Formats: sequence, structure tokens, C-alpha cells
Amino acid sequence: MNIVRVMVSAGSVYTYVDFAMGKNQPWLGSEYTNVLSEGGRDEWKTRFNINVSSIFLMALFFV
Repeated sequence: MNIVRVMVSAGSVYTYVDFAMGKNQPWLGSEYTNVLSEGGRDEWKTRFNINVSSIFLMALFFV
């Protein structure tokens, strides 16, 4: 599995960008329940993820 991650911050806003590629990785494909025990199809799956968060919002949840 290969993952490329980038974090960008501007003031109190943080943005995480992930691009993941892999074979037989449960969270990359639709075969989540049996890919580790039986093996999945022998093909590459990809996932692109963007997460935006703020220090102010996180402080509200954890106080």
C-alpha cells in the first residue's frame, strides 16, 4: 500500500489531503468483510481523502 499525505495550515484551519493506492486493503475497496481472509481481486484500488478542521472547533468538542 502506498499513501501520499499533505498537510496545509492557514491560521487555525488545517487541511489534510491523502491519496492511497493498494491491493487487498480493506478500507480501499468495497470488499471490506472478506478481503483479508480470502484475498481480493488482484487489482489496484485508490482512495482520495480531504479533511478540513479548525483548532477552534476542536476546542469546543473537547472542553
